[in-house]
Amino acid sequence: MLLSSSLLPTVCHVSNEETSPAILALQLTCGPSECPEKALRMSVNVVIADDSPVLRHAIRRCLQAAGLTVCGEAENGRDAVQSVRQLQPDVVVLDFQMPGMTGIEAATQIPSGSPKTAMILFTLYSSEQLVRDARRVGIKRVLSKEEGIEHLLNAVGELVTGSSAAAAKDT
Repeated sequence: MLLSSSLLPTVCHVSNEETSPAILALQLTCGPSECPEKALRMSVNVVIADDSPVLRHAIRRCLQAAGLTVCGEAENGRDAVQSVRQLQPDVVVLDFQMPGMTGIEAATQIPSGSPKTAMILFTLYSSEQLVRDARRVGIKRVLSKEEGIEHLLNAVGELVTGSSAAAAKDT
């Protein structure tokens, strides 16, 4: 399911004193006038794993605004593995660079405890080698945070509906 861009937040910005490149790149804030009203009409459970609490909050807000249920959050790879095993979400969104265990390392452990959970790597560190490594461990999509939340929302929709576009080239 490709989400129509008219259903997605047209403006997403984080207002916070922390202005790291990740926050600037994501530009995620869903204000009431910009957020879609339940863009996805199905129940989709998502776990977000990112070491930045500001980014987790921003991603949560935008996913929820699109009608997705954020059933859990993790600040590192180990917590991500534990949360996914416990919550059995439809999708887990993993950052690559997290303390203790990277998103790739977490992705090697997630399928044994939650084989039906689709994995997305949402990162600032995108390269052809990273995409190959991610695919090797079962990550379905590698998306750049620099391209924003619209790509993440579309990837989640594609993965949960089994759309053939889910195999599209990663950024």
